[in-house]
Amino acid sequence: MPSIASGSSCLVGLVLAVVGLVASTVRAQGIDVEDQGLEQWAASRLAASFDAIGSDLLEKELVLVPQLEIAYGLAEIATETSPDSEAAWRSLYELGTLLQNDVPDAAEARRRAIQAILRFDPDDPVMRLRLLLDRIEGRPTAAARIEGYERLLAPGNIEKLGNPTAARLAFDLALLQMRVGDQAAGVENVVRALEFDPTFPAAADMAARSE
Repeated sequence: MPSIASGSSCLVGLVLAVVGLVASTVRAQGIDVEDQGLEQWAASRLAASFDAIGSDLLEKELVLVPQLEIAYGLAEIATETSPDSEAAWRSLYELGTLLQNDVPDAAEARRRAIQAILRFDPDDPVMRLRLLLDRIEGRPTAAARIEGYERLLAPGNIEKLGNPTAARLAFDLALLQMRVGDQAAGVENVVRALEFDPTFPAAADMAARSE
């Protein structure tokens, strides 16, 4: 059975052919529009339509994996046909996150979406954090991931990260340290997370349970 990724590639080709057909039809009608502008307009309209269809699928009360896969394929097409659409990239990020363990290449599509969103909004705190976490989680061993967290949490980086992001990183580091058996270091970083952000609920809850 063809994969969602290969199916999306075929659909992208079909969509681009439709865009060319629309442009040819308009030109044949004698409408004076620059080719590049017309094709960009047609592509953006199609991308918006695909994004809307995918959004409608996600708004259903019960969404099955095949429906998510359809929405994911439409989001891929939307970003291919209209790469300057932030909404399309955000849809791809959301769907890639949901399907990254189930669909080949969804994790890679999610990473591309994060990078694209940060081009639109370099200060997006959620995407900046996700990019940092993905880089750490991509390391091959627990020891390497712990080292990555500790580097990011070096004193000189805290101001750049901001306290909420630093708190999340410290908490994730604590969880990882506890998983590998270093309970003392884990507790220390839970406390550290609360020092960065006293309102961080997960760290506050864990600190209360450990008392």
